Amino acid sequence: MNMLKSAGRFLLIVPLALALPLGAEPQHCGTCEKPRLVFGVIADVHIGGKPDAPETLEKTLRLLDKRGVDAVLCAGDIAHSGHIGEIEKFAAAWNRVFPGGRGGDGRKVELMISTGNHDVGGWGGRWNGFSEERMLAERFDYKDNFQKTWERLFGRKWELIWRREVKGYTFIGSQWSSLKPPIEEYFRDHAVGLRGSKPFFYCQHAH
Repeated sequence: MNMLKSAGRFLLIVPLALALPLGAEPQHCGTCEKPRLVFGVIADVHIGGKPDAPETLEKTLRLLDKRGVDAVLCAGDIAHSGHIGEIEKFAAAWNRVFPGGRGGDGRKVELMISTGNHDVGGWGGRWNGFSEERMLAERFDYKDNFQKTWERLFGRKWELIWRREVKGYTFIGSQWSSLKPPIEEYFRDHAVGLRGSKPFFYCQHAH
């Protein structure tokens, strides 16, 4: 983060666990360039596991909107128990703050998500008392729920490894399931296209 700040080209705003802003505004020195790219990073929202998670998420997104972000990158565990209803609450908060993928001033804001283990697994005892039929229907990782849920809530296809371009910069992310086979294979296959003077950004939930 220090390198990005000192280069005067990027502003990285990182609310850690949706609460702690670690970034800084560009220096006002007269000769400093306006950042070419501004994006926020959030992780471990855990909707369903934390009572105030939806409200905290929305406050964080509104903070990022005020900071003028071009994109929001979520590094996994948006849900707590892999329940589709939890992911729906995440999407609802996003759409309230960034309707149509636009910030308050009309700028385009890209949402990028790398799911985590809690998004694709039945964690936290939330499934106790569910019939098997209901459990399977509402589990995000059951059959084609991946595809149906992602297209319905986020308007794009579900991809195990995704790539987005934001203001000329490349972001790559992998969903939790894509770690088998490992992401290294993807980078070997796409190494030539990623060469150049610009950095690219990679995101996954696993440490």
